[in-house]
Order: sequence, then C-alpha cells, then structure tokens
Amino acid sequence: MLLAVLVPAAVIGWVVWAWRSWTGRHPQVTARQVHVRNGVMIAATIVLVTFGVVRNFLPYLGSGIG
Repeated sequence: MLLAVLVPAAVIGWVVWAWRSWTGRHPQVTARQVHVRNGVMIAATIVLVTFGVVRNFLPYLGSGIG
C-alpha cells in the first residue's frame, strides 16, 4: 500500500528535477518554503516509522504470543 503512494511521488519528483536540470530553471527558495519542507519531511518520517511499527507488530497484539 505504501509503495503505491511512494513510487508515483518519486517518479513525479524525478521528472520535476530532470526538467529543471535540463532547462536550467531553479526557482529561489524562501525561508517559509524551507520551514514548510522541513515540516513535511518530519511528518513523512513520522508516518513511515509509524507505518513500519504498526505493520510489523499489529498481527502479534491479539495472538497471545509473548
């Protein structure tokens, strides 16, 4: 499920990067954009870690193992 979200996002990011590199267009980054990007990266990290923990431990919670 997570792969279905990450692969298109990675492809879109790569296409944007390749287009900007090919055309030489590099927009200026403001301080607000840096803060927003940092917030997005922190949120994405939290989502990925939570997904990994829940995916790996949820089957064991009701099984009586342990």
